[in-house]
Amino acid sequence: MEYELYKKLTKRQLEIADCARRGFTDGQIANALDISIFTVKTHLKNIYEKMEVSGRTELAGLSDWHEIENKTKFTKLQFPKKNDQTTQSADKSQLVVCKSTEIVYKIAAQIFRSVIDSNITPSIILPTGRVASLLFRSLCDCADKGEITDLSRSIFFIDTETFGVTINHPASRQYFVRDSFFFEMIQRNVTIPKEEKLFFFNGVYDYSDPCDEIDVALRKYPPHLHIVSVSPEGEVIGYEPGKYKKSHDLLYKKAEIIHLTEKAKHYIDSKQPASAILSIGFGNMLSAKQLLLIVAGKSKKQVLKKIITGNKSPLFPVTLLRDHGNLTILTDTSTVENVINDDEEILIIKDVQDYFNY
Repeated sequence: MEYELYKKLTKRQLEIADCARRGFTDGQIANALDISIFTVKTHLKNIYEKMEVSGRTELAGLSDWHEIENKTKFTKLQFPKKNDQTTQSADKSQLVVCKSTEIVYKIAAQIFRSVIDSNITPSIILPTGRVASLLFRSLCDCADKGEITDLSRSIFFIDTETFGVTINHPASRQYFVRDSFFFEMIQRNVTIPKEEKLFFFNGVYDYSDPCDEIDVALRKYPPHLHIVSVSPEGEVIGYEPGKYKKSHDLLYKKAEIIHLTEKAKHYIDSKQPASAILSIGFGNMLSAKQLLLIVAGKSKKQVLKKIITGNKSPLFPVTLLRDHGNLTILTDTSTVENVINDDEEILIIKDVQDYFNY
């Protein structure tokens, strides 16, 4: 009977099923088969459904495996050494492909909610660019439905601020977040945090260093979640491709002032008065317990491809986020089209409930 179920699997699924039942981690399977870890996760979900099991333990307990090995030709992979740590950090990474951009931001809002609900003092780093506008809109929808009613326990940071502008300047990102998110939450009767829980960059130096103040606050309130956006060219929180040659130049970066190229400045805000921004720092970004990277829209197809399949390199800083132990990449079908090989199965998330079942 079990053999009949196994006949439903493709050759690649048989290879992955064999690895999983023998104790391979998702990362080790990805390395052994030279596929992405995101594809491994999708294959395993399909394997469990076809084999009518709930996970690895039940899969390993199936009794007909020797018959499968005798009757089915598939690659028998060597088990990596137990002390092989090369893929451990990737085991919690996942690529989530949504049916539409709308679903992308609905899921992002639900991840935000889950962090708020599951921590006593949730600490969150908010994006400040175009992604933020769509995220805040989805969060407002949650508030309209009564799914968000109280943010008072939360600590909030913003990941960048325009250098040299006051809080009331139109180019101030702090002003944008307050107006587009917190003001809208107040309008929906959501309780927001007191001012002392909002750690937003001051774009103008007065008597103190705003970067030092943010670093101190991050040490006091380690972030549970950082929602990250990336430009079509690959700029992430001010870190542009081609500027850094060594990973060490990025991995320990704290909050700092970053000078932008004209191209990056124009993408961020063509009316921005300064060519520099205050950034929360690449190292601080990596310190977040969970990274949620939103890469949605046809203009970001190439950057998504580099993030998923390109070599990890400081020359393209956003690729280094793959070393984070808890990275979720949210994208949509139009962005991922032709980015992943045709032989790699992709699970399409059609609604929010699909994601939580996944």
